[in-house]
Amino acid sequence: MVHIEPNDDGKHPANWAEHRKLDRMLDMALELTFPGSDPVAITILPNETANASKLGEGSVKATTMPDDCEPYRQTPVFTQDTIPAGLLRAHRTAAGVWALIHVMEGRLLYRVNEPVVFETVIDPDRPGVIEPAVSHEVAPLGPVRFYVEFHRKRR
Repeated sequence: MVHIEPNDDGKHPANWAEHRKLDRMLDMALELTFPGSDPVAITILPNETANASKLGEGSVKATTMPDDCEPYRQTPVFTQDTIPAGLLRAHRTAAGVWALIHVMEGRLLYRVNEPVVFETVIDPDRPGVIEPAVSHEVAPLGPVRFYVEFHRKRR
């Protein structure tokens, strides 16, 4: 989020109202995409990767979806123009919620911020696995279409 400082006279600049309007619209979009009744928790964190180094060339995150998980919810298809801003910043799923990022067209940068920082490119041949409660973010690498499928343990 952009932080707008008051002017020398203590008043906010003219674009303050526009900034607040956009902030409210983002909140509404996140609520529509990830309703409060859903166990997906969107937590906006400070940019933890700013001073972190990437894993070396050829490093691969060996994460796979557990066999005892089943899908229970799916987002709409997002494009480079419709990705909710919250997905572009550090966020996490709730405890016990796994997810798969399915890229239908194009490429998406997937960055995991903890416990080890790494980045990988997701494309139609390589889905991205999101572990429960792990900070992560995405960024489009040109035109892209993708959706997120949420999983939890079978009941």
